[in-house]
Amino acid sequence: MESKLYEVSEYKKIVEDLLNGKVVGFPTETVYGLAIIYNDKSSFDKLYEIKNRSITKPISMMVSDRNVIEQVAYVNETQQKVIDNLMPGALTVILKAKENLPEHVTFNYPTVGIRIPTNDVALKILKEVNKPLLVTSANVSNEPSLIKYEEVFDKFNGKIASLIKQDAINGIASSVVDLTTSPIKVLREGPVSLNEILKIIGE
Repeated sequence: MESKLYEVSEYKKIVEDLLNGKVVGFPTETVYGLAIIYNDKSSFDKLYEIKNRSITKPISMMVSDRNVIEQVAYVNETQQKVIDNLMPGALTVILKAKENLPEHVTFNYPTVGIRIPTNDVALKILKEVNKPLLVTSANVSNEPSLIKYEEVFDKFNGKIASLIKQDAINGIASSVVDLTTSPIKVLREGPVSLNEILKIIGE
């Protein structure tokens, strides 16, 4: 069955699909994303199949605001400074995961990656769903991340339930920084630099 294309104003249709265990697509301020509800194992399996992604690689979590982070991860004072100063934005932080997270979210790692987007439609979807989402770049593993919704439609038509008719913005995936190590580690370079983070935490 063909994937449905929705205008930004129809974002609640995307929310419906998410709540019904479907895989959906929406833009962010970095690259276009494919998303599922974080605790739905069936949609998780679908997403990995669609992306042909290795079952050893967890997917980062996207949340609507800073308060939600404390529901899924432990945050110390230094980590909180980074969150308060650089989130929302193009930054994924690795934090110590809370024990209540499903195994398929963490793959039994002690950590979880979390991001808060600035894109309006992504935030509206997250707030309406009222649960964290697992969001990964819209591509088949080891292929370039897609930015334009038409490209996502062409690549995943019939494989995902629906997507929003809006392009992603800058095309550069978020920086990924592990805040659980000392010193902190950059796992993926992106729009937010290590220097920016070190200035905030006073190193």
